[in-house]
Amino acid sequence: MRNPSSSHKRRLMRQLAYAKVRALLDELIHELAPDGRCQNPICRRKPRKYPLEIHHLDGRAWEPRDLDSLARVKRYGDEHAAGVRLAAWCRPCNAADNSQVRSRMSYEQAARIMNKRRRSRP
Repeated sequence: MRNPSSSHKRRLMRQLAYAKVRALLDELIHELAPDGRCQNPICRRKPRKYPLEIHHLDGRAWEPRDLDSLARVKRYGDEHAAGVRLAAWCRPCNAADNSQVRSRMSYEQAARIMNKRRRSRP
């Protein structure tokens, strides 16, 4: 059997990293929603197309896109252990609630976030 190429090794490492992140996230989501249903009291559906997502019931003071996927999932776990109110919501519910939060955000807050994103790009 041949040695795998370096690109094949990188792909395998990415797949293993993704599997680890997905396993940690699935474990947390199962803890938050053991029945597999959206925890939004208005919805309560079992999602078919997308997996459930983590939703901060009281909002959050950090931007998930600023962290890589493993750090983000670990942070969700740390927040849950620390007592931060999290829920597992379906993508439509989570997106709708997040857009309402963004529309309530002041212009200055939005400008700070956008400037931070622009500065972090290579």
